[in-house]
Parts: sequence; structure tokens; C-alpha cells
Amino acid sequence: MAAQDPPRPHKSRRVLIVAWAVISTLLNFILLLQTRDPDTSSALSNGSNVQASTPLLNSPLYPHRPSHAPSEAACWRRQRFPDSLREAVEGRTDPWALMKAIPPPSPCTVAGLQMEQLEPHLNFRRGYALKHVGDAEDRLHILPYFRALQDPAMGRRRRRVYLDLGGKEFNSSVLWMLRHYPLDFTEVHVFEVKKGLFLVPPRQEQDDEAQYSQIKPKKRLEKVSVFWQGDEPPPVPNWMAERIHVYTDFVDNTDYHKHVNITRFIKDVLRLTAEDTVVVKMDIEGKEWDVLPSWMQDPEMPSIVDEIFVEVHYSHASVLGFGWRPFNHTRQEATQLLVDMRAKGFFVHPWP
Repeated sequence: MAAQDPPRPHKSRRVLIVAWAVISTLLNFILLLQTRDPDTSSALSNGSNVQASTPLLNSPLYPHRPSHAPSEAACWRRQRFPDSLREAVEGRTDPWALMKAIPPPSPCTVAGLQMEQLEPHLNFRRGYALKHVGDAEDRLHILPYFRALQDPAMGRRRRRVYLDLGGKEFNSSVLWMLRHYPLDFTEVHVFEVKKGLFLVPPRQEQDDEAQYSQIKPKKRLEKVSVFWQGDEPPPVPNWMAERIHVYTDFVDNTDYHKHVNITRFIKDVLRLTAEDTVVVKMDIEGKEWDVLPSWMQDPEMPSIVDEIFVEVHYSHASVLGFGWRPFNHTRQEATQLLVDMRAKGFFVHPWP
């Protein structure tokens, strides 16, 4: 018996299917127009070559590295910030916002990656300003916004370099970064002008396996947990201490006696490129006002430096207790510097 052809859909049904496809296409097109960035939409309508913001947009030179879209820069330049805590409280719609230890995410992104909202009215020190902690150098608010948490390619590059400009003591920012930043640095370069202040941990007499043999499992609540049995924190392994290099020059924008041009040092001495992972912490007592504007004028630096943590120094009545000397810049100028850097594609955080 010959196979029969399947019944063909009724003509009216075919018409309905075609009509539904057309309507769906039109609705998607309207939704796309409504969600497009307004600056990008107007630029496109005028024939300008502007690229829309897309998450993790690949750079044409380095396909593995996200690049900054023009619409993201426009978003940062539209940002407005309260000037005081009172103004911030009166303008908030969320009554629980000031109870949080972590700042909210910014509506703007850098290379499609999420960043924290800048809070100049809290002197960029949320926990301390809101009395969550008593330490003005508390860094809890930074932890969720590490770039490496959103950009896993940073951990896969052969060279993963941390530069600490203004290292003070080893137990300060360097140890904090080694403990908290979510990747393994292959090199650590520390600038501290006061000789003898920054000391690399001494080499352990025992090898790494022997010194960690003190870790013993204990049963608690029917679960096996691991506790460090010594009186002090676990020692720094020899292999990590050997990666640390210390310099006693002043970090600057030019080279002269005991001053090093940090841009030249990064490019010519360390020979770092966009193929490397580079994280910078900067606390150079006002010299950031010379170094960072020059980085914004250098088209290579946003691709070389993946992430920056900078303490921007300024004068304001509310920072008199920080022990800062008078500086020639205002808090508003400090905020604008951070905004301009983010608009230029730098993944930069204020460092407390």
C-alpha cells in the first residue's frame, strides 16, 4: 500500500503562522531600539562609527582581552554623585542601603565588567564612614569587585604581575593582596622609599611540605575541618617570598635622582604588555596626580594595566583624622579623576 502524504495545514493556519513571525520580528526590533544606549543611538543615526556596549567585547588587537566601548565612556561622564552623607540619605529610595557593608554596583561598566559605585560622600571608605568598622583602611568593600572574578583570562596568562607602589611593611597591602586577590601572582614588585621598612619574609628553614605538616584534621560537629595549629599565621612559603622584588626609588612621572618614571619601568624594564596580567596598587602621597593623567594620555596603558587600586589624596574637612598633609586637590577633583579614568577604560578602584 502506497504511503500517503501527510495532510497539509489549512491555508488560514499558514497565514496565521506567517503573521505571527512578522509580528515577533517587529516586537524584537522595537525592544532593541528601546534598550539601546541613547548616546550610541543618536550617534548611529548621525552616521558616526560608534560601537554599542556589549559585555566582554573583544579587543581587535587582543581577542582574549575585553575592550572598552564608547558608550561606556559616555555613561561614566553622565554620572552624578552626592556631595554629603545627608544629601545621599535624602536622595535614596532604598532605606536599607546604608546598612550594607558592600557598595551597590555602578550602572556603568568598564569593558562590560561590573564595578562598584563611587561614594565620595563617604570618602570612598564605606565601612569606616558608616561606623561598620573602626579602621579607616578597611578594604571589605573592594572584595566582590575584583576584576579577576569576572575575567578568568587574567589567571591563565603566563606572567601575572602585582606592583605595589607605596608598599610600607610586608604585612600591609602586599600580604593582604597575596591573601585576598583571586589569582596566583608570578611576580611581585614593591616600591617603598624608606629603607628597611619593607622586609621580605626570611627564608624558612623547613621546606614547604614540612612546615605545612603542622596542619592536622580535627573532627568537629561530625565534619572534618582543617585548623592551623601554630600560634602565628601560616608562614609565607619560600617560593612566594622569592617572587618579591623591592625598590627604594620614589614613584614619579619622570626619571631623576632617586625618582623612577613608573610608566617607563612598566614598559621598558619589566617589559609588560597587554599579553600579561598586571594589577597595580598605588599609594604615592599625591604623585598620583602626575602619574594617572599621563596614563590617560597613553593609549597603551589601559590595555597593559588590568586593574588599579589607588589612594587619591585630597583636602576636605572630613579627612582631617586620616593623618594626611594638606593637598592641593579637592574631593570633587578626586572623584572626577576616578570617573575620567573609568571613562578611559581603566578598571580603577579607590584604595582606602
